[in-house]
Amino acid sequence: AEEGGHKAENAEGAAAEGQGFVQDKAFQQLEFLVRDWPNFEEDDTTESMLQFMDEYVHDVVMKEKAARDLTETRDQITSCFEKISCFLLPHPGLKIPKKSYKGTVADLDELFRSMLTTYMRRLFSVDLEPKRIQGRALTAPELSVYIKTYVGLFQDGRTFPEAMTVLQATAEANNRNALTLGFKKYAEEMDKLVGPGKSKYVKKQEFEEHCTACRTGAMELFDGMATMGAPAAIAAIRQQLEADIARAQENYEVMNTQRNPWQGAEQYILPMAVAIVAFVARYFTDVCAPVSSICSNTSEFLGHVYVAIFCFLLFMSAGERTCREQRSPAATRTCHILFPSPVHAGSIKNGFDYFKELLPLLMGGQLDVAKFKTS
Repeated sequence: AEEGGHKAENAEGAAAEGQGFVQDKAFQQLEFLVRDWPNFEEDDTTESMLQFMDEYVHDVVMKEKAARDLTETRDQITSCFEKISCFLLPHPGLKIPKKSYKGTVADLDELFRSMLTTYMRRLFSVDLEPKRIQGRALTAPELSVYIKTYVGLFQDGRTFPEAMTVLQATAEANNRNALTLGFKKYAEEMDKLVGPGKSKYVKKQEFEEHCTACRTGAMELFDGMATMGAPAAIAAIRQQLEADIARAQENYEVMNTQRNPWQGAEQYILPMAVAIVAFVARYFTDVCAPVSSICSNTSEFLGHVYVAIFCFLLFMSAGERTCREQRSPAATRTCHILFPSPVHAGSIKNGFDYFKELLPLLMGGQLDVAKFKTS
């Protein structure tokens, strides 16, 4: 029985950014492991057996055969893999199939043990190199996606997966990796300008131009990798990448807007104007305060007004700074109620309504929480 599979070199490839696809064939090596091979003798050397394997795979796969029904299969195999090989593994010994076999290594046939050692060394040492698909070296996380995909195909154990199923799984894993790398590239480029570690506000036009450039780079990377499988499946994953980028761009826009020193200034302009008017008015009422109780009371009231407003502004400023440092969901919800984000307080009317609802509290009254939340 022949068992075909990709030769998995478990090594991490260093995939450089922007690396092109220079290989003509998509995959590196396909090796057929043939078990219970009966035609080796004890006195055959390892070199002679390996040479026979090379000749055998050439005769079976590479050489033109009269059976035309397999011609297309051979052509597909040779067009997809840079190297095709086989390894002929002898039978492990007559004691192995018996029910009395306990797993003792000494009971294994000596030739089988010798050839198994050669195969393992060749698989995991001699021929070990970074895994490449379409000429691009895979990283360890990408390789894990392929391994999990192939393991899922063989989980049943009762049936061998069809070649088309394996091809579809390979295409799915490849396109998913393209999505992951495309989004990663977008996020890395965006972080350079407006990421969490940045504090400088970026003007809207510059921000949009940078977003467009990052989105274009991510989509080009995806289109360069996602070339396997049905066009409809590729288009579906491409749409998912576009949706992920759109959501990420909204988050970057919020972070950038919050860094605008003038954003949300309407929350402070109106209270400051009221405080200045109260301060100036108190200056004039102080002139007649010695001779009029009304002027005296008015002066005292105006003094309370601008002092309360200045305290309110200090409270707002300190509260917003504290809220930015909060990480718990409960604290975040409370901050959104008490200190609305400048993004959501986009007009002088919003600032006026906000101050109007807090004014009773500043003057010693009760705050209508439900109305305040709605406002």
